[in-house]
Amino acid sequence: LDMSGNRIRELHPGTFAGLEKLRNVIINNNEIEVLPNHLFVNLSYLSRIEFRNNRLRQVQLHVFTGTMALSAISLEQNRLSHLHKETFKDLQKLMHLSLQGNAWNCSCELQDFRDFAISKRLYTPPTDCQEPPQLRGKLWSEVPSENFACRPRILGSVRSFIEANHDNISLPCRIVGSPRPNVTWVYNKRPLQQYDPRVRVLTSVEQLPEQATQVLTSELRIVGLRASDKGAYTCVADNRGGRAEAEFQLLVSGDYAGAVSASDGMGMGAIGAPTLDPQTNMFLIICLIITTLLLLVLVAVLTLFWYCRRIKTYQKDTTMMSGDGLISSKMDKTHNGSMLEGSV
Repeated sequence: LDMSGNRIRELHPGTFAGLEKLRNVIINNNEIEVLPNHLFVNLSYLSRIEFRNNRLRQVQLHVFTGTMALSAISLEQNRLSHLHKETFKDLQKLMHLSLQGNAWNCSCELQDFRDFAISKRLYTPPTDCQEPPQLRGKLWSEVPSENFACRPRILGSVRSFIEANHDNISLPCRIVGSPRPNVTWVYNKRPLQQYDPRVRVLTSVEQLPEQATQVLTSELRIVGLRASDKGAYTCVADNRGGRAEAEFQLLVSGDYAGAVSASDGMGMGAIGAPTLDPQTNMFLIICLIITTLLLLVLVAVLTLFWYCRRIKTYQKDTTMMSGDGLISSKMDKTHNGSMLEGSV
């Protein structure tokens, strides 16, 4: 059955029902976007299917139910970005699967199918990645399985303002990503130092209901909140797929039992180190710049003064030398005259 080049846009479940002896279905060069569930049902003689050069974006899980003799499938030159191995796992006689020329996104969503295709020797080059940018143009066989990663994603708001009005505070950061992201905390754009016994980071993993996705929760707890603990706390999650951040702006209202005491000196923040107000830092920087400029001006003035003194001293020495020369000449002339007169 060849229905190529007919501008077909849609096929319904059971379209080929009753064609038990159908062996080949060729529907190339059309405008089909989805292959729905139960499109090919109980076609026990069907051995070859071709959907080249359509607009396929999705192949549903139960498209090939009951097609046990299927040995060749061609899905070239479409718009597929990922497939599921469950769609093909029951096709025991499948020997050829052509997939090149699609918009494959080599992320964690494609990882299981990619591993399945290579392990079953169904992969046919030059099937390559189009996304993400760092893998564009690379063949599936060239990219290690662990590099088929999904960028971490923060569940919930990525920027929150929290006003604390009690002694303890908890900042939960919930993340999904594959492979499991590494999570670090940053306080006021500096790595959070956990040697302060008041600060703890707790990590837990939970499974989302009816999904294969795991949620990683990194919870920052501060015990005995102090006024100096206010500031920006950032949860940073990264893996091979990329990086994601969530910021918690902690506002401390009033003084608490754990507030800064006289023994704290300059005041110790949540990271266990002296903290300075940003305005104070800017003032110190401006003062340092002004002081440096004044020192440069002073050095320039002293250098100019020294240079002028040198020139004046040199001119004086030159004048004295000229005067001495004239006196000596005059004395020589007088002495010579006396000698002449004595001779006469």
